[in-house]
Amino acid sequence: MAEAPQFHEVCKISGHKGDVNGAYYLSDLNLCVSIAEDKTIRLWRVKENEQTFIQLQMHQTASHPSCLVYNNHDSTFYVGLKSGTILFFSLDMTGTPRLVPNGDFEPHRNRVTAIAIDNERHLIISVSRDKYLTVYNYQDGSFSRLYVCSAWLSCLTFDTDAKIAYCGAYNRNIYSVDISNETNPVVLAEHEGHRGSIRSLIFDRVEKRLFSGSFDNTIICWAVNDGLQKGQILMGHQKKIKAMLLLRDNMLLSTGDDKKFFFFDLDDNTHVECQGISRSNILNLSFHEGYVCSGGCDKIVHIWKFDL
Repeated sequence: MAEAPQFHEVCKISGHKGDVNGAYYLSDLNLCVSIAEDKTIRLWRVKENEQTFIQLQMHQTASHPSCLVYNNHDSTFYVGLKSGTILFFSLDMTGTPRLVPNGDFEPHRNRVTAIAIDNERHLIISVSRDKYLTVYNYQDGSFSRLYVCSAWLSCLTFDTDAKIAYCGAYNRNIYSVDISNETNPVVLAEHEGHRGSIRSLIFDRVEKRLFSGSFDNTIICWAVNDGLQKGQILMGHQKKIKAMLLLRDNMLLSTGDDKKFFFFDLDDNTHVECQGISRSNILNLSFHEGYVCSGGCDKIVHIWKFDL
């Protein structure tokens, strides 16, 4: 890799009074949704040309929001809470845009750490610090729980073709869970490879591979073929890895407690640091239509446009 992709900051949104635990920017609508430790969910309008923002709505929650997922299939945001509850919000574009509460359920007894969606079967899959994976059918209300391991579950990704969920845990291992039968999920295997807790997982549906980011400062690329086969190890970070994005087939973006962003070229296993993109610990990343959105310990939502 000769150099990092070109990018520029679109907007820097301030207003939260706690760590930003999730943020998502809908560039086609110029809207951003964010959640934070201040127990708020906020909707913002972004004026990209002026690099300014306006808060349109603030929703107060009873417990700290811990994770955020957007389902573009039906314009629904899912918000996991520290209490174990998951909230549903529909994006209403009639008049002034607003988030409309659209239900909730309580699949866990501790902090919800990650959520994945299976639109084909109307499923919400979630993991938590209560050590359980849950599968909820939001169409008929059916629900199942699976005890995965004795450690906190910290992250989740989902293979929609094979119907396998991959769960990262604080015990340094990855668990593959078969949910082809949504009423009876089964742990297929436990995969070892890292020397630190797993914090981030990405499944590449095109190349059939899994990326795991860890507190051991490394990223492992696993081949998915009748199980997981450990492949190349991506190194460069000096502290815990917190978040990753697959920007295109051959490029991975990662960040962590070293307050650095790295681009990894997956074709030649090289990397380059992206200067000037972060000055604080980033906790999460999201990607939509060429835009990267992040939240972190500086209580600010950052939005960047990447020329890919």
